[in-house]
Amino acid sequence: MSRPADEPSVRDAAPGKPGSHSRELEAARGVAILLVVLLHYTPFHFNVDQLERGLGFLSFVPRTGWTGVTLFFVLSAFLLSQPFWREHAGGKQPSISTFYSRRVLRIVPLFYVAVLVAYLGVGDGWAAIRSLLFLPDNGLLHPFSNVWWSLRTEAQFYFLLGLCAWLVRKPRWRPVLVSCLALYGVCYLGFVLGVFGSFGFSMSKLSGDVLFSLAHQWPAFAFGMLISWLYVNWGQTWRQSAQQTRWLARGGGDAVMLLVLIALGATLTSVESVNFFEMLRTHGLWPLLESLLWASFVLALLLLPLRTHRVFVNAPLEFFGRISYSLYLIHLPLNNVSAPLRHQVRLAVFGQSEPSPWIAGASMAFLFAMAVGLSWITYRCIEKPFVSLKTRIAG
Repeated sequence: MSRPADEPSVRDAAPGKPGSHSRELEAARGVAILLVVLLHYTPFHFNVDQLERGLGFLSFVPRTGWTGVTLFFVLSAFLLSQPFWREHAGGKQPSISTFYSRRVLRIVPLFYVAVLVAYLGVGDGWAAIRSLLFLPDNGLLHPFSNVWWSLRTEAQFYFLLGLCAWLVRKPRWRPVLVSCLALYGVCYLGFVLGVFGSFGFSMSKLSGDVLFSLAHQWPAFAFGMLISWLYVNWGQTWRQSAQQTRWLARGGGDAVMLLVLIALGATLTSVESVNFFEMLRTHGLWPLLESLLWASFVLALLLLPLRTHRVFVNAPLEFFGRISYSLYLIHLPLNNVSAPLRHQVRLAVFGQSEPSPWIAGASMAFLFAMAVGLSWITYRCIEKPFVSLKTRIAG
């Protein structure tokens, strides 16, 4: 998730190059983080009936907000694989060591601060050490570590992407790499389809550490890399063609985007009543469809002439996208740590432990504002200096 200084839009600069900036991708990160925050905040403030009365058919959005993490994964793979696809297309060869250095500078500083805060709050030193190494803490740093699983998955992707890029440069290793990836894909499909059930291997036996790792979350990264390859090779041509196609320019592009969103909404509502953990176990092929639809959303956002462009790309969404990493790490611990105090305030001020929807909404808005304020501070003081250093490292 790069956060370089402001540069021209993706329609003037190719996202993924060091120093480039994409308003579209920044806004998409804003969508992703808002989905995750809604997922974690609404159950603490509203019950299911209140959500259904207030949001109607859109009440599935906060209940399935975990899909924002999938969007994060798609965006990460889209951006980070581009330099390697450009190399494959005859461009400059990026340095693998530089790739890893830039990734460390991007995610480690703030994450290590988060681990330090968690250690001070909980006091489990061994769990903190495991977290520093991007290993599971087994819930011992709750509530600070609840969202750290996705950072471990990201770190696994970084390692594998750099390793694959290095192996591709070795002609004798290319067939081995392709064969291993293809074999894993076939085994994955066989596993989620229950083909290996007679041998004692089934989704129901997988632990959370496996389900929340790259081993099971790989479809989002795979589809992100796929659209990155398409974008590098044909993105400019497709964008120009779409702009010159009359029916797309006159609203057809918006219709295509709407169809993608409807399909995504239908996919999410099909599993909204299932716990996320159980959904991963019982709906094996579901991540493939979800990842494909988010990848389609990103590609449509970048390539199609949208009359509704400002709905998807605007200053508020870009702002949330800019602070998304800080907000991702801060919002849930802040919610959990402040819950007892908020409860006492409601009792003292309103004399009720179960607030009305209006009071609950005001409480949630205040909590969100606090999370955003703290995230802006950590972004400016911790993230941005290291991002500036990262962008100065040649690719």
